[in-house]
Amino acid sequence: MSLGSIAHLQYYFARTGLLDGKGGQMAKKKQNGEYDIPKSSLSVDQELVESPVEDEAQALWEAAQEDGADVMLPPTVSTYSHRSTFVAPPPDQKTMKKELVEALENALQAVESCEQSSTEGTEHQAQGFYEIQGLHVLDTTTQAIRAARLYYTLHPNPQRLNSIRSDQELRKDLYSVLDVLKKCASRNFAGGFREDERLAVLVWVSDVGMMIDREAKMEEAERTERKDWHWMDDAKWVGRERERDVNLLKFLLEGKGQSPPVERPEETPEFFRNLADGKDLVKMHNAAVKRSKRQFDFIKSFHEDVAKPYRRADNLRFWLKAAELRWELKLQLDVMAVANQVETNATWSSFEDVVRQWSRGVRAELTKDWNGEEERRLHARARSLAMASPLSSPQRKTSPAPPLPALPKRIVPPSPLASPSRTPDIPESPTLKKVFTACVEEA
Repeated sequence: MSLGSIAHLQYYFARTGLLDGKGGQMAKKKQNGEYDIPKSSLSVDQELVESPVEDEAQALWEAAQEDGADVMLPPTVSTYSHRSTFVAPPPDQKTMKKELVEALENALQAVESCEQSSTEGTEHQAQGFYEIQGLHVLDTTTQAIRAARLYYTLHPNPQRLNSIRSDQELRKDLYSVLDVLKKCASRNFAGGFREDERLAVLVWVSDVGMMIDREAKMEEAERTERKDWHWMDDAKWVGRERERDVNLLKFLLEGKGQSPPVERPEETPEFFRNLADGKDLVKMHNAAVKRSKRQFDFIKSFHEDVAKPYRRADNLRFWLKAAELRWELKLQLDVMAVANQVETNATWSSFEDVVRQWSRGVRAELTKDWNGEEERRLHARARSLAMASPLSSPQRKTSPAPPLPALPKRIVPPSPLASPSRTPDIPESPTLKKVFTACVEEA
């Protein structure tokens, strides 16, 4: 018990008079060992004497308040109620990338709306219009910066981002854009956004888009190495679920994929019995984590010498706990029966079912990570953001963006903060319109 709890209990006993024995001396012991206080002794008709301990505690409390010293507050109901705080899990990479691309598109559209309003005419706009327009750009750009910071810090593979651009350069770009926004807000957006200020935001949006595009290229190169992952294709395994699970387990254990055989092989229960020591299951778990996008919760220590049953049981427990923490699979297994190799059909059938259930959960996450059509569309949108950079960007000079694949035309809603004097004929972003026009011409 902590010292704070002891002090609270002492204060509680002193305030209630339990230390003085008020009510305690009248308790009678029952046969079952409990104490019983007669109801008559607690009636309000009897004359009770005030406890001197309570008066002394009250006097000490008032004296401490007059001195101004830090005193401990009296205990309340919430003092001893321990509430477990819920911590939300971090978002996955696809969600963060989608939010980042959408935030960059909104920031690009807001900055280009400022450029449209400045070129529509020479008439002077009201200061209130510039303030509303500046706040809109400030809001969208700040959201884009926040999404970029989350993507940098919570990325499951930070070594890949560091190979594209170092963390110091990324932070420097973020602070430079924030400094530009701070200067604009300090002058209360007088005269709207200047050309150099718009250029700074556009260059930053383009650089982040090019970083996502280069990351997509690296993932595409890794995709070619996954051509032998035959267990990922649902069309090849219609009605052959057990063979598909065995194919995945052999791939994780040996590191090489095998195409499904034309004829169905005979079921061999010896394959699952060889996994009963837990050593190969631990290796499969580490191989699956290494091939996933969220590389955490490796099993770093396990028993290589599995001659003793308790070591086999420990390996199985390590594997089951890692499956719960990493793959969110709650598996139930009689560990000691499998470790002692109890020759019953129920033991080995349940063990095979648990291993196959684990393989299905791992296969579902790996397929979601590496076989997503939505991610390809996000990469195309990020590439369009990279091409939206002005030519003065240093990244565009050194490494120009590659041509875009043919994409369907995406309508961008008009900004609500366009110039009130004129209504633009084209409600789309002019830079994105050029990009999609080039895509249609290439197609």
